[in-house]
Amino acid sequence: MIAVPAGIGISVVRESDQMSMPPRSRYLLLDESALAHFQRPVRVQPLATLPYGTLYLNLESGCD
Repeated sequence: MIAVPAGIGISVVRESDQMSMPPRSRYLLLDESALAHFQRPVRVQPLATLPYGTLYLNLESGCD
């Protein structure tokens, strides 16, 4: 986490059913079970696969 650049916010949700919907973050780090938990598909673009999930760009975030 110390490698995250300034200006990037991080929210940690350990239980996917406790995540506020729709997700507003520009980046989402999700494992397969968390991604499958969404009530409707979220438009995301995979960026990198990590040992604990996949980093996605959230195309619905409204961030430029």
